[in-house]
Amino acid sequence: MKFGIFASTFCVLFFIGGFIISPPPAFAAANSNLDNTILNLSGFTALFGGYLRNPDNESFFPERSNELWGGDLRLLGDGVVSEDLSFEINLLQTVQSAQTISITRGVNLANEPERSSLFTWEQKDNQDVLAFLTLDVLQAKWATDRLDITVGRQPINLATTFFFTPNDFFAPFVAVAFFRVYKPGVDGFRAEYRIQELSQLSLIGVLGYEQEMVPDSGWSEEPDWSGSSLLARISASRYDFEWALLGGTVRDHTIIGGSLQGEVFDWLGVRAEGHYGSPEKDGENHYSELTVGLEHRFASSLDVRFEQFYHGSGYNSIAEANAALIAGSFTGGYLGSNYSALGIGYEFSPLLFGDTVFLYNWRDHSRLLALNLVYSVSDESELALGINIPYGDEPVMTEIRSEFGTLPQSISLEYRLFF
Repeated sequence: MKFGIFASTFCVLFFIGGFIISPPPAFAAANSNLDNTILNLSGFTALFGGYLRNPDNESFFPERSNELWGGDLRLLGDGVVSEDLSFEINLLQTVQSAQTISITRGVNLANEPERSSLFTWEQKDNQDVLAFLTLDVLQAKWATDRLDITVGRQPINLATTFFFTPNDFFAPFVAVAFFRVYKPGVDGFRAEYRIQELSQLSLIGVLGYEQEMVPDSGWSEEPDWSGSSLLARISASRYDFEWALLGGTVRDHTIIGGSLQGEVFDWLGVRAEGHYGSPEKDGENHYSELTVGLEHRFASSLDVRFEQFYHGSGYNSIAEANAALIAGSFTGGYLGSNYSALGIGYEFSPLLFGDTVFLYNWRDHSRLLALNLVYSVSDESELALGINIPYGDEPVMTEIRSEFGTLPQSISLEYRLFF
């Protein structure tokens, strides 16, 4: 089976090399106009191969290393039915080796966003190859001069900050995800009313689902109404800043929070977001989350961003995290309660751009360095190299010693084509 993985990885990289040497000619997406209905069709495909060097611990990693490969194909469509009504669809087909994990690409389809499994189909080949077909977005939008209403499976992004986004409750990106063109959709509705030119009121509802092992996506087909979310958010611009307040229910917590973003002296970007969560169930803890970020882009194209994150729902020590893992109460996400992130981006040439992110966990002192280089092969295609280097105490037996020390070292190469 290892030979098959090596062969598949070689085929993927060979295919990528062929595109680099002779990239396909650019062509426009299909479009049509039938009975006043405008339909635009486009697509996206990505092929990647990678390698993981795992910590020396058989309890967490049966093999010392893994070779990864995979590919995505997205079929995208959007259209206008009438002056007020439009729609959007995003169908995703993914094939990947079973060892592919989120740290390599910022996405892990084996851990799908919380949404109905009715529109996700999975196929496995001896536990080594996974194939997913997912309806990632299917939404309809009714828009007037002041009111927009969107219904269906849709991406919902409430983030103001970039690396740590406590107010992005629905399918957030991980801090080291560099490619963020497509955000997974969740099932719900969103109504936005423009109060004035620079102020807006939003009402957001998202269906909740129960975790299940049998469905392909890990979530039930039917909604769990008790785990659904309903949020209201109001935003306005004052003194060169956008200010926002939000409140409501997110799954089984009552939430109240806010955000701001703007510039000081037309030089320093300032961003902040956070919330306070009160559980609706007895026996659970109240918590608070807050991220504050500073950023500046220099004339040389050097972009520097720093964020500090207080993760109140995290664990105060690795011992607490291990106890939660043993008890089966660990829900995922960041383990610690205090993090820093430093990101630096630079345009080496019009065709080559580099990004790096350094994460630091102040509780266990583990670190993660993520590097990303993107080369523009043509107007519609690019090649991305990703490297992740964790630092920290590696796990011993079944016990975690540090958060980032539990992650493997990784390198990946990905070719992306938009059509």
